[in-house]
Amino acid sequence: MIRIIKYREEYYRELLKTDKAVVTEITYNKDVIKDSVIIALTENEGRGNEGERKENVLSGIGYILKGSSAYADNSYTGKRFLHAVFKGYGKDEAEISELLLDKLISIYREDYRDHTLRLWCRARNTAYLDFLVYKGFYVDNTMLIMEFDLKGEINDTDKGHGENYPDHVNLSTCIVKYDKDLPIDKYIEANADAFGIPDSRYDIMYRIGYCGAGVYTVYDAQEYADKREEAKIIAAVTVWSLSADDSIRIYATENVFCRSSCRRRGIMRSLLSHVLKELKKSGKDIASLNVYGDNKGALFLYLDIGYEVKDVLLELHLFQE
Repeated sequence: MIRIIKYREEYYRELLKTDKAVVTEITYNKDVIKDSVIIALTENEGRGNEGERKENVLSGIGYILKGSSAYADNSYTGKRFLHAVFKGYGKDEAEISELLLDKLISIYREDYRDHTLRLWCRARNTAYLDFLVYKGFYVDNTMLIMEFDLKGEINDTDKGHGENYPDHVNLSTCIVKYDKDLPIDKYIEANADAFGIPDSRYDIMYRIGYCGAGVYTVYDAQEYADKREEAKIIAAVTVWSLSADDSIRIYATENVFCRSSCRRRGIMRSLLSHVLKELKKSGKDIASLNVYGDNKGALFLYLDIGYEVKDVLLELHLFQE
């Protein structure tokens, strides 16, 4: 028998043994909606050595994360996203996962109907896609998973997709790496300039604090030298490990952005090339990033530098009833 209940602290140690990464996220990532965290308990059959009934075993977890648009003010008219996360463990993984998703959908429809619930599925995983469509999700967008083999050459010279730089390209820049000392307000301001809606500050702080992320930023060199405290971040890339072990060292090169007024000056190419060289120098194997399939400018840049498309993610949204 499988039961879905609200997560309780008494299951912390058991969950920690099963999935340390999930425990870290639900404990320290403030984007996690705490009231949405649920667990699956599977009742063991039979009895223990002395005849007592065996205890329930933790067999899955699910929760909802706020996306960056969920924090937008009332002037924002776009979709406000929530992300569903659910994982079953053990021999009944499929059944447990379905029960967890059903409960998360119920929580969403009861408390967050003014948002859009979404999740991702690899395009080649057709069985999982069938399952999600059956549950009421539809494909809204596609995202490309790209990788750079750090054993290869890093191309920091434009091959032709962006050769028509404007005349004011001559901007002297400097690269500054941060971790826990990241000036978060500066970062969010630059990120908002680039995207309209900034990435969640809670997510970036979680990546830095608990995933060992580093943030490479670009400044106007003269402005940074003269007025460091007032200097504005122009561009940034965030780097953290995606590896479960040391057998292959894969690092995310994500949250890639450049201010709208500073694009097509070669700044992003220079920054990404610098980051890749740093990763290569430190013995890493693969750099990875995700990009929406319709983001032509970014896609051409990544291909030019040497990233290759390795897989396709489908972004699915839950139909509104």
